[in-house]
Amino acid sequence: MCLTAAGPQDCQKKTHKRCYDLCMNGGKVAGRTFLGATQCAKGMYPQQYCNARVTAAEVAPPGTKAASGKCLGLTDYQEAHGRLLYGTEPWVPEVCKAKFPLYDVIMADFGKAERKSFMLSLADKLNRIWGIYNQSEEHKFVRPTTLKASRVQVMGGVISIHVEAKQFCAMPLREGKWVWTEAHGKATNLYCDVPGPPPSAVMANLSAWLKSRPIDKGMQVGDFWVHQEYRTVKPSIPSKCFSWQAEVVEDPPPWVWSLTSLGSALLLLSLLILQHRWRNSVYRVRGNEKLRSYM
Repeated sequence: MCLTAAGPQDCQKKTHKRCYDLCMNGGKVAGRTFLGATQCAKGMYPQQYCNARVTAAEVAPPGTKAASGKCLGLTDYQEAHGRLLYGTEPWVPEVCKAKFPLYDVIMADFGKAERKSFMLSLADKLNRIWGIYNQSEEHKFVRPTTLKASRVQVMGGVISIHVEAKQFCAMPLREGKWVWTEAHGKATNLYCDVPGPPPSAVMANLSAWLKSRPIDKGMQVGDFWVHQEYRTVKPSIPSKCFSWQAEVVEDPPPWVWSLTSLGSALLLLSLLILQHRWRNSVYRVRGNEKLRSYM
């Protein structure tokens, strides 16, 4: 079974056999539900049922792991489902915004180093949630920056960090057919075969976990704390989610149009002043008999 959309030449797994653990315990991933042996076996023990599947060459022998490439686990089916959904169209990730009001933090002490510390701690916490903490795979994070602090706001003495999280691709983007997309504003040929978890789901899990915490404790992010409510300021995790849109690069840049508009306004003002002075000078001559006399 080929689980790589790039073609059969790149297939690492060429097997239809499910892993023994999957036969015994079952599981659920996007697009598929596998029943465990206790639900499938009738009139026999679960081990007896899965051993029969091993004999029928449908299941790998006990102890065979999905990482060995000799059987298919839940991760393989998850990746295959991701390719069906995302690999057929150019990569347009999801973006979510969130607001984190920090508990008991003084603005004067919240400099660049502290802001960086919070963002690194938040990235570490989110990585734990989507199960890629201490990831050593070289291409696991082949993507541009996906988590950034858009701004810092102070309201009622409470510091709030506004964060943008962008969905990442868990493997290098694949080049495919050129297609014009509204999100990119031009034709693109970049496809993602293994999309990372959507930020909306990750942020929703983080928000649910915060709500489950005691009100007086809140959620710890590194050395910082986020409470369910602090001085009437509540977190919003997430506050808004949308599909990524490429930033419009104007040519010429906006500052050129600003200078052109300013110059045009000054020219018009100068013409009005000259016209006003000329009209006043004519009126002055007509109203003064001495100025109209050549004698």
